[in-house]
Amino acid sequence: MMNVYISPGDTVYFKIPINIGYANLSSLIKFICKDPNFMSSNGTTCSYPFDNPEELDRFLENMNSFPIQVNVCFKITDIEGNIYNKEQPVYAYFDIRKIRNNDNKEHMDYFITGGMSTSSIFPNDIQEIKGLKEYIEEQFSINNKNGTQPK
Repeated sequence: MMNVYISPGDTVYFKIPINIGYANLSSLIKFICKDPNFMSSNGTTCSYPFDNPEELDRFLENMNSFPIQVNVCFKITDIEGNIYNKEQPVYAYFDIRKIRNNDNKEHMDYFITGGMSTSSIFPNDIQEIKGLKEYIEEQFSINNKNGTQPK
């Protein structure tokens, strides 16, 4: 909430901090395998069936390489109490990086962070994340062996 006078016709720039959060891919897959809403084919509200390793891989790869346009909505009240709605298009994407073990430099996990930008320039270049598909399949296999088989 801001309470400030802006002259008519002025151009105003807002810097909005958005905390989208982060996750380790292994934790995300463990959550997906244990959550009955993801493991059910009925009543899903997402476009991707995340309980399918190939679909999860495709979703993460797409969000890493091709930001999707979303709108940030503002409600502006003028000095006379009139309310105006303003939408600003931004681009949402994932930044996916490998986490390595410091001791032996072996690949351990993937770190996923969300981001937004007013630019549609791809933040991570268009490239496949090597090893991601195999890692996702391995994590699903591990979690499914622990008694969390999909239905």
